[in-house]
Amino acid sequence: QAEATLQSLEAAREANKLTREVSIASERPWLNIDVSPLKSPLEGQDWIIRASLFNAGRSPALGVKVRISFSLQDLPFSIPDLGPCIEPCQTSAIFPGPTSWGYSPKIPAASMTPEEIEKIRSGKRTAVLQARIDYADNYGAPRFTHKCYWYDQAVGSLTTCRGGNSAN
Repeated sequence: QAEATLQSLEAAREANKLTREVSIASERPWLNIDVSPLKSPLEGQDWIIRASLFNAGRSPALGVKVRISFSLQDLPFSIPDLGPCIEPCQTSAIFPGPTSWGYSPKIPAASMTPEEIEKIRSGKRTAVLQARIDYADNYGAPRFTHKCYWYDQAVGSLTTCRGGNSAN
């Protein structure tokens, strides 16, 4: 009988653990970011990016930090380390859910010389944009969302990087 009681106690512990995990997942903030250019990077002018953030969760995200970085890479490319933030970097003490907001960082035209633009046009290089959101949930657990996009000259727009998107 003692063995049956121990098994029953262990089953109850597992059920409680699963219930807690489901509760956290259903009530926590879930931040996502979409990045899209407002014009082509090949125009030789500043490249303005639209970053749209969404909290699809049921609770606020705390200590939100958003970083978007830009780099030029030879094709084919490996996802580079996340570079410094393109100003203006965004922070927010609280990002309620469910809600969204956006901002428009700018990549200066000087970041892409005429030679770099020609390499992009010829398919030898590409522009890589990465976005990362770091935040905490209402239990204080650290969370993040990371997205990677590259400029596909053949399509004429940003395409999601293979294997470069993750969240916890």
